[in-house]
Amino acid sequence: QSMGSRFKNGNLVGTYGDVGTFSFFPAKNLGCFGDGGAVVTDNDILAQKIRMIRVHGSKIKYKHELLGGNFRLDTIQAAFLSVLLPELDNWIEKRRQNAQYYLENLQNIENLMLPMTCEGHSWNQFTLRTSKRDHLKNYLDACKIGSAIYYPIPLHRQKIFEEGVKLPNAEKICNEVISIPVYPGLRADERTHVVTKIRNFYGV
Repeated sequence: QSMGSRFKNGNLVGTYGDVGTFSFFPAKNLGCFGDGGAVVTDNDILAQKIRMIRVHGSKIKYKHELLGGNFRLDTIQAAFLSVLLPELDNWIEKRRQNAQYYLENLQNIENLMLPMTCEGHSWNQFTLRTSKRDHLKNYLDACKIGSAIYYPIPLHRQKIFEEGVKLPNAEKICNEVISIPVYPGLRADERTHVVTKIRNFYGV
């Protein structure tokens, strides 16, 4: 989700460690028409293994050396992404401007926690935290303002992992987070409308 973000020394995320992965789901900073993603590495051995895994675990067709699958990015999606890629930096800058506007105009509201910022943040989402989350969501829906609750169920509560583990902080946060529009196409008057309605909700 963080494509285009930079860390403290200015290096792009995905360039740390042995492997970086990116999603090209349509809602991401760089999105295709459908599902897609990429793996990046500067390790030739890992790169070869990843290429094999993406095509049924084979280097030569029908000769399978590893357990793999059909994980190839199709040509249409790749072509679409190649057209969009030159716009990525501009779109991220617009996301940063929208996030900065929210940070300046939604601060010091009781029971509304703003996200922490850092230099190089690409703002795939702008997520608020409040104990009034469900009421705020209903209010924004009534005002025809888009919002989203990402990952409403923490991983340890998913059926596949559920083993009686208790993580009260994770559960509390999942019940309090809500994301508001921050996408690059958001107009100045629209983000002002979002701020006005949220401030009205809190009576400030």
